[in-house]
Amino acid sequence: SLKDIGDVSKLYWTEFYAENSPHLSRILLGNDDPQFYNKALKLPSFDADLKNKGKPLLKEVNLTNVTIDAGEGNSVNFNFESSEKMTIFKATGSNIEDIKFANGVALHTLYLPATMKGIKLLEANNLTKVLFSAKPNSVYDPKTDIWTAPQGLFIEGLTDLNEGQIDSADTNI
Repeated sequence: SLKDIGDVSKLYWTEFYAENSPHLSRILLGNDDPQFYNKALKLPSFDADLKNKGKPLLKEVNLTNVTIDAGEGNSVNFNFESSEKMTIFKATGSNIEDIKFANGVALHTLYLPATMKGIKLLEANNLTKVLFSAKPNSVYDPKTDIWTAPQGLFIEGLTDLNEGQIDSADTNI
């Protein structure tokens, strides 16, 4: 059973389907490298909702700097309600509009694009900090070829919490 396909962002995928792979732990189609950008990904199928087996072991998703084509008139929406173990979701620079996470998801790092219109995020108790900056700086380790980002909630364009307070017990933004 497929558990990890590694960082495939630099392959610049145009299509990606992760159906029937319930043991998958990482989906890294995006990249924190400021030089990276993929404008040609058709709406991927992650099969991570509560139907069938979903993705209960999924821990990390990176869609940073990926523009997704959902077809004319369609919005980019994802459902990760089966992925309670997810700790990292990054999608800055993408065009995602709506996302659903599992109740009690283990997220400690959540980076969202300015295009967001809706989110379902309940009891994400590990998500304790809000990051305010132009964009938090990820650090690259050339030995491991891994980018590490500061933990917390970051929403592109959010500079003031006066527009909506975040309640750590029940977060609906």
